[in-house]
Amino acid sequence: LEAVTAKVKGLEGRPAGGAGDEALAAFLEQMHEFLATSRDALQQQSDACEELVAQFRQLASYFGEASSGATNTEFFGMWAHFAQKFCDLWRVEQKRIAKERFASVRDLKSKRRRELVK
Repeated sequence: LEAVTAKVKGLEGRPAGGAGDEALAAFLEQMHEFLATSRDALQQQSDACEELVAQFRQLASYFGEASSGATNTEFFGMWAHFAQKFCDLWRVEQKRIAKERFASVRDLKSKRRRELVK
């Protein structure tokens, strides 16, 4: 964004008309309108970027990573690793719970059968 801002500022200082050639004057006028619109859009993107950086710092601080100076790539890399491990462990735990439930239902059925036979 900073490079685009510098290019837009460099182009804004050029004259809009009076060059003598009507086609060139019309082109320059349209370019200045475009640059004005671009400046506003660029400012909105810059503001959004600053807001995201602030939110990232808050997120990193919440997880205790603010003091380590982790970049967003490093932080989300760690987060992805954590999320994958959590997902893997959750699946293992769900299988264990399903086996326990199946075993308890099987035991209950066998107990009822034995009671019916008696």
